[in-house]
Amino acid sequence: MGTRFEKGPRKLNVVSILIFLGVAFGGYCAVRFGPPYWTQWQLKEVLRDGCTKMYQAKKYNPEVRRHEHEKLQDRIHKAMQELGIDDPEATVELDDEDPDWVVVRASYDVVVSHPVGQPTVMHFHPEAKMDARPVDWDKK
Repeated sequence: MGTRFEKGPRKLNVVSILIFLGVAFGGYCAVRFGPPYWTQWQLKEVLRDGCTKMYQAKKYNPEVRRHEHEKLQDRIHKAMQELGIDDPEATVELDDEDPDWVVVRASYDVVVSHPVGQPTVMHFHPEAKMDARPVDWDKK
C-alpha cells in the first residue's frame, strides 16, 4: 500500500523559482549599481583630503585663500575624471564660512543603462566635513 508521498519532492517548485529569481536580481543589482557606489566612496576620500587642504588654507589671506580654493576645485574635478565620473555638469562646493567647520561637497549624476527598458539616472551628493576648531590641550 502506497502513501501520498511516494513520488518524492519535486525538484522545481514555486519557492525554488522565487529563490533563483531573487539571487539573480541581487546579482544584477550588484553588477549594475555597485560600481557607482564604490566610485562615490573613493571620491569621499578625495573630498576628505580637500577638507585638509582647506583647513590649511584658512590661515592665508583672502586672496591667497581664493587662489588655493580654485586650485583645490580643479584638483577635485581632475580626480573625479580619473575615477570615471564623466558628468559635464558635476559641481564641487568648498564651504569654509562657518569658523568651526570646513565642508567639501560634490554633486554629479551617473547614468546606468539596462538591457531592457529605460536607463536609470543616479544622483550623488557626497560630502566631507571636518572640525576646524582649535584644540585647547590644556583644558581639562
